[in-house]
Formats: sequence, structure tokens, C-alpha cells
Amino acid sequence: MTATDRSDPRHARAAWLLPTEAYTSQAWFDREQEALFERCWAFAGMTDDLPDVGDYLTVTVGRQPIVVIRSPDGGLRAFHNLCRHRGAQLLEGTGNVARGISCFYHRWRYDLDGALTTVPQPEQFPDLCREDWGLKPAAMDTWNGLVFVHPDPVPDQDLATWLGRIPERMGPYEPLALMEIPTVRHEINANWKLFLENHVDGYHLWHLHAKSIRGLAHNRQDWEPTGRHWTLYEPSIKDGDHADQALTGLPLIPTVPADGYGSSVQLVFPNLAMAGGSTFWTTIHVIPKAPDRTEVVMRTRIARIRTPKDARLLARLGLRESLKTLRRTPIGAALRSLHVLANSDTDDDAAAFVAEDIFAAESLQRAIASPRFEVGPMATDYENAITFFQQNILDYTQPPSRTS
Repeated sequence: MTATDRSDPRHARAAWLLPTEAYTSQAWFDREQEALFERCWAFAGMTDDLPDVGDYLTVTVGRQPIVVIRSPDGGLRAFHNLCRHRGAQLLEGTGNVARGISCFYHRWRYDLDGALTTVPQPEQFPDLCREDWGLKPAAMDTWNGLVFVHPDPVPDQDLATWLGRIPERMGPYEPLALMEIPTVRHEINANWKLFLENHVDGYHLWHLHAKSIRGLAHNRQDWEPTGRHWTLYEPSIKDGDHADQALTGLPLIPTVPADGYGSSVQLVFPNLAMAGGSTFWTTIHVIPKAPDRTEVVMRTRIARIRTPKDARLLARLGLRESLKTLRRTPIGAALRSLHVLANSDTDDDAAAFVAEDIFAAESLQRAIASPRFEVGPMATDYENAITFFQQNILDYTQPPSRTS
């Protein structure tokens, strides 16, 4: 069964579908890595992370390490990040290998198109044909500056088909035209699904975020499924307002409607969340690390304020240094307001709502271990997106039922 086989989930009865072991069991976690993540397109980064020939970034999709490289023709290529000799992982993190990829172990070398170019002591491999031992390809495609990879070289669905209506529901954003501020990483003690279930929960906005999210008309929220994915738009309470500008103090993004804009939020299944307002656009990459541990990587872009040189400088600086450098300028104050922190005692609204979300996920993780844990009635209109998300998880992780 696929997501499009079901009737519109917005009208389905909200219900909690996953068992507690989905949040606590190593066996369930391992099954997700293989049966879910390795069968979906995965977010890897942004195209401007790789401006020069030989620039690379690495990402692990389920159990499979992948590397994306800027090739000599200017395009991007993706390969399984494994040496074809003894299987060692070739590259870590990010960097540049313009002269080619060399395995640390026995110095087998590959060019940027994945071809095997050098085998030391070739007499030891009398039957080796180098053309047969290039890097294994993975699928790679881009959309609006976002880079996605898939472990299969020819996936069942291309990226455009997989994304469905996400591009038209994303909101008025051109990420590559914006400048990026320093990345924020959170290590949270909770299962990855709890963080994302909170992300798609429309009910908690009135309550958990009563003080930290203001100016948005929660009662007019509009969520829509598209394939496996989820999108939501909330207008400003007051028509014509740009709800988040008072909070961030930043200039409007040039492509945002001048006559007002609220908030657009998406989930690209299974684990890339996005959020945007009038003054910012953020990717929220939710990376499972263990059944009860998750890394959340938040990358925010804003309207360019100075020159491209200054934007590059800001992107390279750590948060502390960028705030120190800019503490007397308007952008410094705006960054202090916008930049999300994990401290729950902060008075900063932009920081507080992320701290609130983390607190909720970690609290649920502690509670879900209790043998008395159960989920009661769920909000008909505002929590059925959780049911939609959980059914998508089950579609991948549960074996098909057998009929006699």
C-alpha cells in the first residue's frame, strides 16, 4: 500500500498507530535503517556547499555511506563511499579532493568521475581490469539548491516524482539567493520520530508555544498531504502582516509577498523538515543515531544584508565569533534573536520554541518507556497528520500481511 492509495488522511480519524518498541527497540531502529531510509531519497546538503571542482560532502543513508562530489564538468556525482579493494570508507565530512580520491589504506586512487586510476604494485593483481572496479554509483538529483541522494543508482521513483507537490507548497523561497548564518546542531535524547511527530502536530501550537510563537492564526492552519510528505501553511492573524519580522528584526526576504505572509512548514519524508517565514528559511535535518538519540541539524538562510564576501565570512564563523563581531550592529541583534539555542531558560522567543520542542520530545521518550504509557484520544483536525506520518512509517517497516 502507498500513501496515494488511501483516502485523504486529513479526514481520517486521528489515532496513534506505532507500538512503543518503535521508539525504544534496537531491532526496530535497525529495521528502519534498512527498510525505510535506504528506500527513500535522502537530503545531503546544498549545491552551494560544493562550489569548486573536487569539493565533496558525505552522508550516511541508512547503513550506506554516500559521497557527493563536484566533478570536472561542473556537475555533481554521487558514489558509495567505499573503496573497491577492501571496502574501507574513503572520505569523511567535507573537503576537497581535486587531485582525485585516494584510499588511506592501500592507496587505490579514483578520479572525480569514480573511475579507478591507480593500483599500487599492479603485479599483485595480474587479472585486474581497472575499468571494472570504479566506485559504485548512487543516484543524485537536486531541487531548488537542495541535494538529494538515493543508494540505488536507478531508484523506483525519480526525485521530481518523489517530491510530489512539495515544490509548489514550499513557499516563496529561493535558497541560493539567500545568505546562510552559522549552522546549529542539537543532540537530543529522544527517538527521531518523536521530534518529527511534534513537527507535524498542529494542536500543540496553541499550548506548548503559547508565548514563543505569536502572530500566526493557528485556527486557520491548512495542512496537505502530497505523496508521503506533509505541508502546512498558517497565515498571520492580521491580514497584511509579516508575522515573524517583529521577532527576528530581519529584512523581508525579497520573494516574500509584500502584502503579508505567515509561515510555511513542510516534512519531506522521512526526515527533512523545512520552515520559513517572511525573514528566514530553515532546513531541519533530523538524523537518527540510536533508538533514543537523534541529531538535529538546523541551517537557516536570510536575506543578504551586506556583500557576498560578508555572507561567506558569516557562514564560516562559529556562532560565538559571529555574534562577537557583530554585537554592535543591527544584524548582530537579529542573529541573537533568530539563532536557535537549546537552553530552556532563555527569554529569546526564537530560541524558546526550539527548546520547547526538544523538551517535549525528550519528555515523551522518558515516558514511553513506562509499561503504563498509552496514548488517549487525539485531536480530530490538528493531530491527524501524526497518524498520516506513522502510517507511512508502517508501510515501510511492516511486512505485508499474508492472506490465506
